[in-house]
Amino acid sequence: HGSSLLKLDYAGRDFAEEDAEALLQKGELEYEEVDFSGAGLSEAKLQKVLDVCRQCKKLRVLKLFKNTIDDKGAEALADFIAGYPSIEEMH
Repeated sequence: HGSSLLKLDYAGRDFAEEDAEALLQKGELEYEEVDFSGAGLSEAKLQKVLDVCRQCKKLRVLKLFKNTIDDKGAEALADFIAGYPSIEEMH
C-alpha cells in the first residue's frame, strides 16, 4: 500500500489563481505532502505554491518535478527550504 501522508495533489493539473486563493483562505493546512509535478508552474505560480506550502506546518514531501522553474524560482525555493527543516524529500 502507498504512503499514508495527507496529500495535496495537483500533479499534471493547472494550478490556477483561484485554486491558490481558495487554499490560502483556509489558514493552516494539514498536508504533509504537496505534489505539483508537471503542473506548468511559472515563477509566479511557484510563489503561490510556496505561499500554500508555508501554511502546511507538517510538510515533509514537496514534489515540483517536470516544471519550468527558472533561476529566480530556484532561489525562492532555496529560501523556502532553508526555513523549513521539516522537509524530508523534495523532487
